Amino acid sequence: MTVLEVAQRIAPRLGLKVPTAVFGLTDQKSVQLASAFNLARDDIFDAYKWSKLRNICSFTGNGVCRIFDQPADYDSMENDAQLWTSRLYIPLRHVTCPDAWLSYETRHEQYLINAWQKIGCTFHFRPALAFGEIVRFNYRSKCMVCAADDTLKERFTADDDTFRLSETLLERAVVYWWKKDRGLDYADAERDYERRKAKLIMEDRGARVISVGKRRHGIDAELALGGYINPDGDSTNTAIPSADYIALFEAAR
Repeated sequence: MTVLEVAQRIAPRLGLKVPTAVFGLTDQKSVQLASAFNLARDDIFDAYKWSKLRNICSFTGNGVCRIFDQPADYDSMENDAQLWTSRLYIPLRHVTCPDAWLSYETRHEQYLINAWQKIGCTFHFRPALAFGEIVRFNYRSKCMVCAADDTLKERFTADDDTFRLSETLLERAVVYWWKKDRGLDYADAERDYERRKAKLIMEDRGARVISVGKRRHGIDAELALGGYINPDGDSTNTAIPSADYIALFEAAR
């Protein structure tokens, strides 16, 4: 359902004539209605980390480059997000302190290995990703809107835009923000919107999984092993190289 179709559905509830257009018009009501759509968009976006907006980014190393641009639609990462590399069995180490990273960079510290930090709109790695090495991580996209040509974008700008999440939720959010922004009684509209939003958030979270029994190894267990690791127990050096130290708990049996 397009923005215009949503506007036509809710027009009676807003006390408006059924519109033939929303965006691109300059009269006050059209401008306010267009604004209500983007206020609704912002409110829904901020309410919850919707799974529909979760994307995966991949960086491929060339043996030289240490700095990679963030995805164009990047908004944020979870606080505990990990960067996983095809070269190791554990995630890369996140250096969270900017001053610590600056110190390592300035003094060319050699012992900082398999580490990363995000600086501005770029991801920095030490050492440079090896040739063919792939680093992947989850991030949250800021693109909640789909254009008529199926390209994704951040905000509503045209009548033929569509919403990537629930259209019903968008309808209720627009009604709420329209009334609130114009100083009208919005109590009922707010209640309907919040109830629908809470329901969709619960559905998006999915069922809670209950684990029974004791975990054999802690999920964060790490064992640093140098040289080579062979899961089959062979002592030859034809196993997995680990010049930078590979933590491989399960294989070290």
